[in-house]
Amino acid sequence: MIQYSIDIKVEYTNNYEYRLCLRDLFNMDKKVYEDKIKNIEKHNQENLDDISKDEISYDDNAASLMMEYIFNSTKDIIEYQELYKNAALKMFSEDLTIGQSVLMSYDYLYLYHLCLVDFFKNGFNKDFYYFIKLSELLSK
Repeated sequence: MIQYSIDIKVEYTNNYEYRLCLRDLFNMDKKVYEDKIKNIEKHNQENLDDISKDEISYDDNAASLMMEYIFNSTKDIIEYQELYKNAALKMFSEDLTIGQSVLMSYDYLYLYHLCLVDFFKNGFNKDFYYFIKLSELLSK
């Protein structure tokens, strides 16, 4: 059963730390991306550098399942719909799932995670400090 990881601390100051947070939040299977790296290295007949390995270390299935779980848990809440819509507008879209993806991006994940932690612990509260902060950040 999928469950959002409310106990994970989302703190990052660079791309490496950000990607590590995503892997933890999505509960990615390390074997999936280790196999992917091995296959690429075998195909190219060369070892990848550490940055490339880190960028490739992604489990698409785990990410999709968690994103779907989060979206289905929040999509009927009008305030989350507005949050997703405002985030989607950053990509010139009104697709709420695009907005959710934007909120998982480097610039917003730390606040979005705190909103989700509060939501999954206590239910929705539009007056929650981090929800207000995220809404304000999106309106800039």
